[in-house]
Amino acid sequence: MPDQYREAKSLPSYTTATGTELFLEWQPDSTQAFAQSDDLLSVVGYAPQTSEYVFFEACATRVAAQVQLELPKALADAPVHLWATFSTFSGDSYAYSTYLGLL
Repeated sequence: MPDQYREAKSLPSYTTATGTELFLEWQPDSTQAFAQSDDLLSVVGYAPQTSEYVFFEACATRVAAQVQLELPKALADAPVHLWATFSTFSGDSYAYSTYLGLL
């Protein structure tokens, strides 16, 4: 992940990934333009070796500041690219997605 994104603490980043467990954390900064504490995090994963996607829609609120996700067992040993975005609670507006990296 480029350094300018690492410095943006309000963007999710994964801190641990073991087997099928993935732990994401972020700073719940709702002082940014258009950010609200009840915004919802969604995470997308793509495994190029198997052409499989996994989607965790509205899996945590911005104020939660962390979430633990469970990947399908079929992806436990596969490289998985991750993206994340926040949406409004109503789901009518989304931030640009952010590439989190390769597990």
